[in-house]
Amino acid sequence: MELIESGLAGMEIIPIPTPTPTPMVGESSSTPETRPMTRSEREAQSAEILRHIEEMEEMEQRYLREHGIYPREQPTEEQEVENYRKYWEKCFGRRHGSYDAETSLGPMSGDLPESSLQFFSIKVTDLKYGLRWPLQVYGFVAARDSVDRRRNYLFRCTKDTCQTLTKNDPYLRLTGPSRAVLMIDPVAIEVQLKVKTETESEEDNVLALDCFQFHETYPLEDGIRARIPRRRCTLEFALEVLGMSVETIVGIRVIGGSWPDQCAGLIVCSTEKAKDERMVFLEKGNVAPASASSEGRMVLLDFPDGKLPTKSDGTVELSRRIVSVHWPAGKLVVSVEASREGFYARDTVDFGMKKSGASTCICDLIFCRMEVTVTWSLVSM
Repeated sequence: MELIESGLAGMEIIPIPTPTPTPMVGESSSTPETRPMTRSEREAQSAEILRHIEEMEEMEQRYLREHGIYPREQPTEEQEVENYRKYWEKCFGRRHGSYDAETSLGPMSGDLPESSLQFFSIKVTDLKYGLRWPLQVYGFVAARDSVDRRRNYLFRCTKDTCQTLTKNDPYLRLTGPSRAVLMIDPVAIEVQLKVKTETESEEDNVLALDCFQFHETYPLEDGIRARIPRRRCTLEFALEVLGMSVETIVGIRVIGGSWPDQCAGLIVCSTEKAKDERMVFLEKGNVAPASASSEGRMVLLDFPDGKLPTKSDGTVELSRRIVSVHWPAGKLVVSVEASREGFYARDTVDFGMKKSGASTCICDLIFCRMEVTVTWSLVSM
């Protein structure tokens, strides 16, 4: 608040004493030479300056109270979420129904490629206010675009099925979106995450509550990371805006062999060319890191316990299936990785751009053959 506007201009201002500058060596001065200040004198001077600053702040606060001027308090995270709910219900409730409703639209077939928002990962960092690893996290992260303004879940866990986050693996296990998130208008990203406590008598801690708008000019670190600082942690979104894109649905089915026991697996995809490594054997004791957090890669399935989830017909139950691909020159790369002590295997298949229809390739890990099917479609508004 400026002094003129607040009325503090009429108050007596107490000058803060400043030391007389000591001339540099070899520099002439018309003033008498002064001796250097001792440490105790410097400390006394600093204390005097701080005292004057505190007196000025006290005078300003007294003036504000006497004239009924109170600073506006920053809303809490809970208030921010509640304010967004009220805003949403006022603007979209009549047309789109309940605020808590999930988008009822699945993958969409349309007439044109469209701008979309691709989510690669969401990382929890910078724990504060007594939070310590590991964390038992539950709740959700959802995106709302202008197609139907309803929640398109990226992450969702109940209290009974919470995910354990550790310092070495602080990434939320994403299960969405259920359809492409279109970037026609700014996309609202809604976060409601809590930490399960060890005892039922204790109230669960809030990890992060937030509602913010993401737009095409949102500032990103390294072109891919959006850091959202909250009171108890920082959320780091790895994402990308695709100016023009098509939507794909990835499906995988085991057609030969079987997945070996106690062999961790990772199925990822990207829209960039990946190095083709059919089979790589490592020295005993060195296991290639099957990182689920590499930027620019989307994790479709991560099963470190070695148990490949499949249906009776061999269909692999992927955690994520929807991927947006650059139009018109983009390609989709799907990679299946297997690792255990002293052993690492990977096979990669590429899919060129199509407007519609399906593409099929075989991913061969020698011990297991998988049919990878990608269904292409233009998006609908």
